[in-house]
Amino acid sequence: MLFRSDGDVVVFDARHKVIATGGSRAASDSRDGIVASLGFASDAVAAGLLENLIDAVLAGSAERIEITVDDPDAREMRILEASGTPIGSGDSRWGMIHVVDATERRQRAMRSAQAERMESLGALAGGLAHDFNNLLFVTLGNLQLLATNDLVANDEKLSKFVSRSLSAVERRSEEH
Repeated sequence: MLFRSDGDVVVFDARHKVIATGGSRAASDSRDGIVASLGFASDAVAAGLLENLIDAVLAGSAERIEITVDDPDAREMRILEASGTPIGSGDSRWGMIHVVDATERRQRAMRSAQAERMESLGALAGGLAHDFNNLLFVTLGNLQLLATNDLVANDEKLSKFVSRSLSAVERRSEEH
């Protein structure tokens, strides 16, 4: 089921007579004919959704529905948006249904949202790395001050501990 890039449209009257179609499908005088003129006669679920849309439009309500269908050629699901618009009122009411394949637009939106999430994640990771570096430099500065303290310099065990801690912090700060 392929739709033109601008979609497919059918206009019908209150007696379910197809007045005009955007495609080359045959016209009919029934609700099933309206569904068939849009190419959904073989899909019971989509046909049921469209029949409900037809009834809503002829009752005077503008509505929009989403239909998912299998595309066996592309081996994927297609997302179709059908919008129904009432025209006129009472017995002279007509209706129009416009069906558009929204698959590519939805896929672009999903890719864009994914890119935004990745960008946010990158900013978060960069912020965490920056904060970690700040902590490392504070720790490094305090350890350097501690190493110059006479009490530490005169205690071999404490001096060794501070020296090892300083080396570890310096290695980590060079990696970041």
